[in-house]
Amino acid sequence: MLRGLPLLALLLLLVLPAPLGTPAAAVVAPVAAPATTGEPAARPGAARERFAVVDHNVQKRWPALRTALRLARQSNARAVTLQEVCAWQVARLRRAHPGWTVAWLPVRRTDGCRAPGAAGGRAATGNVAVWTEAPDGTTTTPVFDDQLGSTWHQGLACVTWGDRPFRRVCSTHLLSSSIPRRVRLRARQAADVHRTAAPWTRRGDLVVVAGDLNDAPRSRPLGWLYGPSTGGRGRFREVAPGPAGDDTECRCAVATRDGGARLDYVFFSDNRARRSARHGLRVVRTASDHHALVGWFEVDLRRGSGRS
Repeated sequence: MLRGLPLLALLLLLVLPAPLGTPAAAVVAPVAAPATTGEPAARPGAARERFAVVDHNVQKRWPALRTALRLARQSNARAVTLQEVCAWQVARLRRAHPGWTVAWLPVRRTDGCRAPGAAGGRAATGNVAVWTEAPDGTTTTPVFDDQLGSTWHQGLACVTWGDRPFRRVCSTHLLSSSIPRRVRLRARQAADVHRTAAPWTRRGDLVVVAGDLNDAPRSRPLGWLYGPSTGGRGRFREVAPGPAGDDTECRCAVATRDGGARLDYVFFSDNRARRSARHGLRVVRTASDHHALVGWFEVDLRRGSGRS
């Protein structure tokens, strides 16, 4: 069509602006090369987000508690779960972090929990759950139906935030000892955790349960937490490396205490932590003889996608 036009006319056609009324699609603008950030590009339509939690049985030791909070900052953890925390430590935590939501369940009065410089005998120790992003979350502290005695109040300290789906993170400490009666009682407490979380997961909420569960992965009590894919009857997936150190599911004997015992866990509800989701666990020694856990899962928090 342009054959036979003088060279000057061809050059004018190339440099003059398009006439008014030319369709936008007919004018091709230059496209800049994509910027290089050094990070992998987001997957198209990706709906999962990394959700990190720090858990630690601090054994009433302030240096161990401070280490757990430092790990939370370093890992951008959205929540922290603690066990064997003294009442004075909870008060100090709340004063130091007024922008956090702190749930506190006093479990029992015990020795070694007096505030520095305070006189007197026993003081309260218990479970703590923290949402580190805002002070306006809600707190609940359901107590187990079965207790060792009238002076015990074991149960869950939970923080809840967000819009549907809600995010719920709970700290717990099950009864210890290998005495048969206590093992049976521990199993009933684990069943209470299962029953408490069931209506939350049915509504589609993300539920995280973490703490000192005082038993081995393949024990009968923990069968109330592990899901069917690992031989349990629960609705949770544990944050733990597989047999080869990968992210496959297992009921693994990862040492979480001095001496090599496995007592401490971080569980995510399987309605939001899918079987194919990546996850990771870091175990850190502290001033406590329990180790701190930094656990995370890639969770799916889209509305309506996690009903069970």
